[in-house]
Amino acid sequence: MKQELALQQVFETICQLHLDDKQVSVANVRNKMIIAAPLPLITKAIAAFKADPQTYIDSYQKNIEPAIKLANEPPSSPAANESQSLTQRIEALEHQVLELTKQIAKLSQLT
Repeated sequence: MKQELALQQVFETICQLHLDDKQVSVANVRNKMIIAAPLPLITKAIAAFKADPQTYIDSYQKNIEPAIKLANEPPSSPAANESQSLTQRIEALEHQVLELTKQIAKLSQLT
C-alpha cells in the first residue's frame, strides 16, 4: 500500500515538475515529494515518463480535473441546509462517519 502511494506521489510530482517547466530529474523529484519513495521506483517512473511524456501528462490532467471542479464548486446555499432538519443533517453526518470508518478499517488491513 505504501508503495502504491509513493508511486502515485512520484507520478504527480513528475507531472507537476514538467508542467512547471522544470527539469524532471531524480534529485528534483525526491526534493519535491512529500512521501519518501525508493530510488529505483523514482528512476523507473522517470524513464517511463521520458519515453512517453504526453501520455503521462494526459492521464494526470484527466485525474486532476475532477478534483479542480470539486474545489471550485460553490458551497451549498443556506436555504438548502435549512430545508433539512437538524436531526436529518446529523443522521447524514453519522452515516458518512460510519462509511469513512469502514473504509479506513479496510485500508489499514491492507497495509
